[in-house]
Amino acid sequence: MRGVSSLTDAVTAEAVGALWLERVLEPISHAGRRAKEERRPFAPGQEREARAAIADVLATAERCSLEQAHALRAVVRGLPEPSETLARVAAGGGLEDLDIHQLLSFLDGLHTLRERGAGRLPERLLPVPFEGLHASLARGRQRSGGFYLDGPFDAALVEARAAERRAREAYECERARLREAAQALLGDAAREEGEFAVLRGTFAGLPPEGVRVIREAATYRVFELANDAPALAAFSLLEETRGSVAAAEERVRACITREVRVQADALLAEAQRVGEIDLHLAAVSFALAERAVAPEIVENAEVLMVEARLLPLERRLAEHGRRYVPISLHLDGQAVVTGPNMGGKSAALRTAGFVQLCAQWGLPVPARAARVGFVERICWLGVTAGAADRSGLLSSFGSEIVRLAQALDGIAGQRLLLIDEFARTTSPNEGRALVVALLESLRERGDLALVTTHFAGVAEAAGVPHLAVVGLRRAFPVSGGARPALEEALAVIGDAMDYRLTPAAQSEASGGAAIALARLLGLDDGLTARAERELRSARL
Repeated sequence: MRGVSSLTDAVTAEAVGALWLERVLEPISHAGRRAKEERRPFAPGQEREARAAIADVLATAERCSLEQAHALRAVVRGLPEPSETLARVAAGGGLEDLDIHQLLSFLDGLHTLRERGAGRLPERLLPVPFEGLHASLARGRQRSGGFYLDGPFDAALVEARAAERRAREAYECERARLREAAQALLGDAAREEGEFAVLRGTFAGLPPEGVRVIREAATYRVFELANDAPALAAFSLLEETRGSVAAAEERVRACITREVRVQADALLAEAQRVGEIDLHLAAVSFALAERAVAPEIVENAEVLMVEARLLPLERRLAEHGRRYVPISLHLDGQAVVTGPNMGGKSAALRTAGFVQLCAQWGLPVPARAARVGFVERICWLGVTAGAADRSGLLSSFGSEIVRLAQALDGIAGQRLLLIDEFARTTSPNEGRALVVALLESLRERGDLALVTTHFAGVAEAAGVPHLAVVGLRRAFPVSGGARPALEEALAVIGDAMDYRLTPAAQSEASGGAAIALARLLGLDDGLTARAERELRSARL
């Protein structure tokens, strides 16, 4: 999958965990990366295809363990990428030995994938064996793991190599004869290959046959062996036999090239299939690792999730030794979520977006159960690092309004809007009025929308369901000594908070939570005491 797509823009992708999910599902092969770029999220009208894709993933997950899925992915990781070579051959180009070795390694990998994937991978993803071509190329396999155009390919190549070997041995004998003659006159300094120096005091006469002077100095001369007539004849024969070997090798390469060219299109299709296998196994590993389930995919727009988990947040909490509370909710229109600060309102929105995201990318969802109707777009409107106006020309409120206007542009009833504390930066009266008006407009349009707010009476005024975070189960300890470190304070908050959502009428009041939180997180006791007195006065 891709974090930024037709389903989620960059801001939404960051907010609902699409970028995290993209990293988790990142392909491990060149073919997988190509396949990833071609993938698109499922859209309304493609519910049947999405159900089939999710069923495919879960069927494989039932037939193999996480370790087996990882082992299959390791095979995919080790496969060479043959597409460029195959395209060149299909266009009329030839193969070199390195290309043939690459194709043999590719076919080896396909064989291993088919063997290990049988009974686990869907039948449509099992690689084609190419048994004939595989056996043909395997004739050049070396025990060391390399490749060599050896005798099994062609009898004429065997004879040409034998003749070349005999000619090489004959030439080496001629060179040894020249060296021995030179050593008899010039001493042990004479070497068969390369230059050698002799002091004039040792030898000052003319060089013997088979030796020539390279350069001279006042006290020494530098020589090298030079082929005489018999050595030149031996060298000429060696060059001739080398040419015969090269010609025989080219005939074999041309034969292999023709054999590969006949199947180039099928092999290219197999390389593409490897990309699909890569993406499939990434999804299977995700489903197994996260205990994900198949959502019920329906034609109408709704999100129902039972004990759903926002995996990026769950992972971060686990790293700090803190518990994660799964979220359950049902959204079939518009709804408002209220609750204390740090009570998980934003997390509930993100979780709904994450579940929707997984389903529309054809993935099982991390929940006990889920039901999802497809939308054209998921839109996050709230605080994220990417949501601010980087030009500095707009205030927070201005940026919020511009983004809302963009989100509402287009066909009504085709979006999931996740709106986190809209209009929080303007005056309370106007902010509340804007949120109520927005909810009424969304209800008329038929868009799915989940809205968090601290404004009172918004859901009732707009005539939409009201969900509330249960909130604090017990009071925070009163400060009397050293303030807790941040990690400790967060742990206290997590233990004291009930993050579940309930219909607002069943939720206990959570008044004063903001001040208690501020005190626990380190704000001065005197300041928070003043705030409490002011709050009591305002309620009188």
